[in-house]
Amino acid sequence: MPKLIITLVLSLIFMGHAKTYMPDSKRAGDIRAKIWPKLQKDLNAAGLRDDQPIFIRILKSPGILEIWVLSGKQFKLFRNYPVCSASGGLGTKIARGDYKCPEGIIP
Repeated sequence: MPKLIITLVLSLIFMGHAKTYMPDSKRAGDIRAKIWPKLQKDLNAAGLRDDQPIFIRILKSPGILEIWVLSGKQFKLFRNYPVCSASGGLGTKIARGDYKCPEGIIP
């Protein structure tokens, strides 16, 4: 299930951005073909458009991944997903191999 969520998130990020290169595979394409129509329906039901930028926020504690979609001039929370596992504990990543997740904003 986590791989499916990651594929969904990446699909949201890159849909509608033809100039952006993203490695692809038949498996990823098959998953997008299966998920995208339902995702579009869910976005429309939430009053959101499928061609808008998204913001992904991951909260290490309590372990939640949030998907926010631009709506007008503000981002609106679309969905959240529980993050089932993490390693390295809370705190800032200090060195390679410390099993902690990097923190911060990626432009």
